[in-house]
Amino acid sequence: MKDAGILEGYLLIVDRAIEPLNNHIVIASINDEQTVKRLRVKKGAVSLVPENASHKPIKITGEMVF
Repeated sequence: MKDAGILEGYLLIVDRAIEPLNNHIVIASINDEQTVKRLRVKKGAVSLVPENASHKPIKITGEMVF
C-alpha cells in the first residue's frame, strides 16, 4: 500500500463502526491471513485491489472465510 502512503512498519487503527464502502482502504482477514487493500465493488462483484501494481487483486468469493 506504499502508493497509498501506507508504508511497511506503519501502525493501522481500524474503526469497525464505519461501514466499508467502494474505494475505501480496508484491512481484511481472509482464510486466517490479514491484508490491506482497496475495496472495489462493481456490478455486484467485490474485489480487494492492491495499490502496488506488482500484486494481484483478490476477487471475493463465497468460499472464502472472513
